[in-house]
Amino acid sequence: VALFNTRDASADGSETEVAIPLGELNFTAKCKVRDLWLQKDLGEFTGSFAAKLPAHGAGLYRISTGGK
Repeated sequence: VALFNTRDASADGSETEVAIPLGELNFTAKCKVRDLWLQKDLGEFTGSFAAKLPAHGAGLYRISTGGK
C-alpha cells in the first residue's frame, strides 16, 4: 500500500501521521508491515496502520498475514 501526505508543512515542520484502517484492505487479523523503501520490518499491527510522513511525502509498504 502507498500512503501519501498531501498536507502543506505544519508551522513547526513536524511530520503528519497518515493512517489506514486495515479492514479497508480486507485484513481482519494481525498483519506484518514492511517499509519497502527502507527495507525494514515495522512490526505487527491490528486494526490500522499509520506512518509519520513529511509534508508532500509518501511511503510504500507491504502488508501481509502469516508467513512472509
